[in-house]
Amino acid sequence: MPEDNDDYEPSIIDVRKSPNDNFWNVRVKNAVGAIRLGDKQLIVQPKISLSHFSYIASLAITGGNLRMLKNNLVNLSSGTSYFEAMANAYLDLLEDVLKFELVVEYESFEDSLTYARGKIFPVRTAKNFLKGAPRFDCKFEEFSVDNPVNRILKAAATQIARSRLCQNREIQRRSSQMAFRIDGVGQMRPSDLYAKVGRISARHKSALKIAREIIGGNLRILKEGKMQVSSFLQYTPGIIEQGIRQVLSKGLESWASVVKTREYAVDGNLSFNPDLVFVEKGIALSVDRQEADGGVKIATGDIKYRRDRGWSRATLNQAVTFAESMAVNTGIVVSFRGINDQQLLSQKLKGGITIHSSTWVDDENISPIDAAADLCRSVANNLGRADLYLLKELVI
Repeated sequence: MPEDNDDYEPSIIDVRKSPNDNFWNVRVKNAVGAIRLGDKQLIVQPKISLSHFSYIASLAITGGNLRMLKNNLVNLSSGTSYFEAMANAYLDLLEDVLKFELVVEYESFEDSLTYARGKIFPVRTAKNFLKGAPRFDCKFEEFSVDNPVNRILKAAATQIARSRLCQNREIQRRSSQMAFRIDGVGQMRPSDLYAKVGRISARHKSALKIAREIIGGNLRILKEGKMQVSSFLQYTPGIIEQGIRQVLSKGLESWASVVKTREYAVDGNLSFNPDLVFVEKGIALSVDRQEADGGVKIATGDIKYRRDRGWSRATLNQAVTFAESMAVNTGIVVSFRGINDQQLLSQKLKGGITIHSSTWVDDENISPIDAAADLCRSVANNLGRADLYLLKELVI
């Protein structure tokens, strides 16, 4: 469908068939996951090696907007490499739930009251009066947040916080905080997993599906297997961006902060949002470029979730624009490359801005930790601080 059509809505899945073809072309844009289409099952792998993607995903703070695809089931292998990505995705869904409200349902209670309410137990009530205690033993219903849906959501967040499979302290801290926010909800009961769920919103349904799988130990890996889980797709650029920023923050933390910030045009209302802004720690020499934390911006960066074998004009234009918007002379494009691919040459412009390329070497034979260290070393070198490079343990 043409994009100039008023009814056109961009889709994450593009399915096409040319008139002379005997097969369909299915393209999934910037996502990983598993899809059931009739009797066919599609496993959507990341653009980079699964081990490297899982490692980067484990460092990401956000989960990349998980989409559950109706009720179709797919068969995947069990594994733990995708745990942090799934945990992050669940916490994003839970955050969306908590922005609105928890499910409130009628729950049955039994209590001894000073007034009659609901169904009265006559024998027990009579005994109370004979003992000189004028109380009514009653069974009644009232609205409560302490119901199966909310208990499952809270239990899943608590399990992530306590899981030994989760090595990321940021994920554990976030899940613990969100479990605490689910106030007035008790511990999950065994019967909750089999309780009939009433009418709930789409956001509650999505979070509940992932929560059940986390509690049930349905840990996934993006390979075909025997474990049945719901079809899903997970948007990947956000995961890669957050993970790479975490890698660089740790690798350069002895002398620079790596943040994401926004700058507005001097005249007009346009804003510029580079993925990376490198801020040198310490006292700035120029007052007009002094930052609130005592640092100074020295470079901008743009993260590309792809393998680059050459410079594209669009990439260079964007990198230059970001550098100009932050009043720096250095821009770095972070992307991926194969082990035999050549590093791209730096591009120095007449206006004084230089654009460098720093790449994550994507190869199954190379440890993700070594690839992360090489990336940090490359960025530090491009910033003219190769001697100040330091990489600490990333999965904390």
